[in-house]
Amino acid sequence: MGSLDIVVLSERPITRNEVIVRARVVGGLQMIDNKEADDKIIAVLENDLVWGHARDVVDLPKVLIERLQHYFMTYKLVPGERSKAVIKRIYGQKHAFRVVNASIKDYKAHLGSTLMKRPNYGLKLTAGNRPGRSRASRPSVIRRHRLQLKPSVRLSIH
Repeated sequence: MGSLDIVVLSERPITRNEVIVRARVVGGLQMIDNKEADDKIIAVLENDLVWGHARDVVDLPKVLIERLQHYFMTYKLVPGERSKAVIKRIYGQKHAFRVVNASIKDYKAHLGSTLMKRPNYGLKLTAGNRPGRSRASRPSVIRRHRLQLKPSVRLSIH
């Protein structure tokens, strides 16, 4: 089972990888890496002074999205080899929620009933313009902003 990468944009430096943050999903990149789906979810830190206003990927500067695309296309690149990654499209918040929910469903199916035995791990999705209205309230485990099988960090996304 793979993982789902979540990039959280913030004007504040986050120097640790094992932190709990409140973030809002705004969109994502549909990426194919080595012939496998490898979507990248884009979120903004809730109440962030620079990015907190964003509700959808269209609210972010185009140049920032281009930088994210460049980063994900090149960060695994081996000198002398061609990239095996392709970004098919950029999508907004609604599709990003579907991707996250599908990942959670796969995660639950993979772990089955053992998931419910792990307390205090949760992912709550809400639409950015409707605070408090839950899109999904399903448990998940996050490590380094990635849905993983290791219970080291929780990322609460709103």
